[in-house]
Order: sequence, then C-alpha cells, then structure tokens
Amino acid sequence: MNVRIALLAAATCLSALPASSFAYPMDRRGCTVAYPGHLPICANDPVQDRNNPAYLGTVRSVFSNGEVTVEMLSGFYSGSVRSYRAEQLAVEVTELSGIAAGSKVMDRNNTGYTGVVRHVYENGGAIVAMKTGFYSGSDRAYDVNTLARSVSVFGEVYVSDSVMVRSNPNYTGTVISIFDNGIAQVRMQTGFYAGSDRAYNVSELAVNLSARRPGHGGPGPIVVPGPGPVGPGPIVVPGPGPVGPGPVTCTVVTSRRIPHVGRGMTEEEAGRNARLACISTERNALACNRQSTISCTIGRRF
Repeated sequence: MNVRIALLAAATCLSALPASSFAYPMDRRGCTVAYPGHLPICANDPVQDRNNPAYLGTVRSVFSNGEVTVEMLSGFYSGSVRSYRAEQLAVEVTELSGIAAGSKVMDRNNTGYTGVVRHVYENGGAIVAMKTGFYSGSDRAYDVNTLARSVSVFGEVYVSDSVMVRSNPNYTGTVISIFDNGIAQVRMQTGFYAGSDRAYNVSELAVNLSARRPGHGGPGPIVVPGPGPVGPGPIVVPGPGPVGPGPVTCTVVTSRRIPHVGRGMTEEEAGRNARLACISTERNALACNRQSTISCTIGRRF
C-alpha cells in the first residue's frame, strides 16, 4: 500500500519536474500508473487529446519518460504518428454520467442538434455523430454535461404517443424521441410544420389518450396489492408477470437486482411496459428509467 501511495504522489508531481529528471511510473503491463484525474494509459488504448477534443487516436507505445506515441485517426494530423505527454491524453471509457457509445443525445443548448454518441472519454469528452442540425452528417466534440440522453418516457409523455400542442390545437404529431431534459421531438402531422420534426417541452404537449392501445403503456393508476381477501378460499399472491400482450419480451433490472417484465408488439413497446411494471412495483421512476438495464427477446413464452 505504501509503495502505491508513493507512486501516486510521484505521478502527481510530474508537472513540477523536468521531463528528463525522473522515470515515469509504470505498472507491470507497461502502462502508466493512474494518478488523480487520469486513468492508466496502455498500448492500443483509444485516446483523445485533452487540449483539442477533435484529435483522436490509438496509443502505439508508452515510454518510461512519460512520452506516448499515438497513431492519429482524426484532426489535422490524421494518418500520422504523434508524440504526447501522458497527462495530455484522455482514455476512452465505456460510460460516463449515464452516456455511452450508442446513446442517442441532444445538445442541451440547442434542441435542434441531436445525434448518436460514438466515443466517451474519462475527462468527460464525447464524440457525437450528428443526425440533425447544421452539422448533420459530421462528428462533433461535446462535454457529456452538455448532452441530454434519450429516454422512453418523461412525465406523462411516452415515445410514440400521439400528441397535440397545447397552445395550438391545429398542431398535432407523433413523439419520436424524448430526452432527459424534458424535450420531445415530434414528427408533425398537421399544421404549418406538417412533415417536419419539431422540438417541444413535454409540458407543452397534450397526449391523445384514446390513441393508446391496451398494453401500450402511458400513465395510469398505480395499483398496490392489498392484503388479499378475508375468508375461506385460496390466497392469490400477485406475481411480477409480464405487462401487456405481444411477441416481444423485455426485462428491466434495477440496482436492487429485481427483474420487471413487459411485453409488446415491438421492442420499444415491450421496453416501455417493462419500465411501467418496474415503476408500479418500486415506485422509483429514476431507478427504473435511468439506473437500470434492459434486455429484450422475441417469441419467449411464459
């Protein structure tokens, strides 16, 4: 333990020493030793230039003097090999602040900018393949704190709901995306913007409840099982059976490791029903929507 502390202390003081005056801490794998705010850097790690987030590459070699050679994959030096100090690089991670590669996101500062995350880095950097807005078709660098993540429900509005704009009843459409900042993307069907996608705060939308199919999901009374009938007869204990009909089955598992099952005609519908089952049981929408995992199968029988 004392050795590890000594190594970390030495690494923290790197900036105060000339590059030639020390041996950069390395572990047995030939990787740099982690120090506050930095993960270890190893050969073949995907990395981002901390000072220029558009510069991405793959580590080729790590040296004991703290130099790292990187094969550049984007930016001005793409296709060449560049040398960096280890502390100038951020390592790619699986997930950060609930955002991972593949997450659909929206720019919190510009609701017209949406895309899909390609990479996330330890320093909070994210590379997003833009799908809408001025930069559509290109990759943009963001900080994860400036991104809103796609969710299936926010308040009383669900993806695929038929909605009306409260301030203008002539504007109706279908919700195609919802983000955790409360903004919904609506594909307009009537009104001046018919045929285009518009962004609205969910509080601006009224849901067409009559358009919801049984098992579709959506808000409804939460039924809490009572103590059961009094008197003779078998006692029926409610189980966590699947919610909704359909051939697709999705299971939501929260941090408490409790599975909640939903079914539907599509994966989206089955996932929504599974989250509804979770919320009805655990009474915690955050845990069921953001702090959970979901998996789906087709044709599963119960």
